[in-house]
Amino acid sequence: MLADGVLPGATVIILNPTSDGIGQITSALTQHQSPQSLHIISHGAPGTLHLGATQINSHNLEDYRHQLQQWARAFSDKPDILLYGCNVASGETGTKFIQRLGEITSGNIAASTMPVGNAALGGKWHLANGVGQVSCGLALLPETMAAYPGLLVSFTAATNFNVGSTPYSVAVGDFNGDSKPEKT
Repeated sequence: MLADGVLPGATVIILNPTSDGIGQITSALTQHQSPQSLHIISHGAPGTLHLGATQINSHNLEDYRHQLQQWARAFSDKPDILLYGCNVASGETGTKFIQRLGEITSGNIAASTMPVGNAALGGKWHLANGVGQVSCGLALLPETMAAYPGLLVSFTAATNFNVGSTPYSVAVGDFNGDSKPEKT
């Protein structure tokens, strides 16, 4: 589990997957005295993060403006916010998303333009500076990153197909490379 492999001294908050992730992060930041940085490890896509039950993206970022502005108040200096989701900063959509997130939080933002995770699956643990100059390093131990079996990728909404009353076969797969079949 990634939470077991963070650098010593880091505080780990695991989001409840059935609750609003932005609210959970906002609450956690108000309970900690002057954090040094915020590392968000989540599934991602270009311009999108999955945080608990919340999907935050360019279309709804302004809806969370007030809470995101509270994030900056938790820090004594300009916050470093590192986003570990796959492809979050990729393309025009990703670039606009992290730029706007940086404006709203008054933070330095680092995010990936490529898959994040297991190298054998095409992943890398490289976060490019997207907004400002992030001064902190990654929060995970090198051996944790090397041993992580999957990618921090997200999928689009499920598509259901009408197969009639007697389908020929059903397939279940491990689409994100985490060695577990996907849940519906």
